[in-house]
Amino acid sequence: MTTWRRLDEELTAWQEAGRRPVFWWRDDDTARASDGLSLLLELRAASDLPLSLAVVPGLVEDSLEKALGDRQGLSLLQHGYRHENHAAPEM
Repeated sequence: MTTWRRLDEELTAWQEAGRRPVFWWRDDDTARASDGLSLLLELRAASDLPLSLAVVPGLVEDSLEKALGDRQGLSLLQHGYRHENHAAPEM
């Protein structure tokens, strides 16, 4: 597992080289309202940074629409359909 110390070292090296990293963040497998999603939406609003939600359409519950409302700065990305494994059984 990579530690935060290694990330800090890497970011310091980038800064010393005059480079600036670009980060993006998303909520993976979004389908319903949750405490974690609420916190993420609050962080997005406080930081005024865009956020992508990787939504699984076949699993979406009504609570998701209510949680998102008319919030700005969100992109919805289709992430599969139902998260079902369609691979052939292993022999």
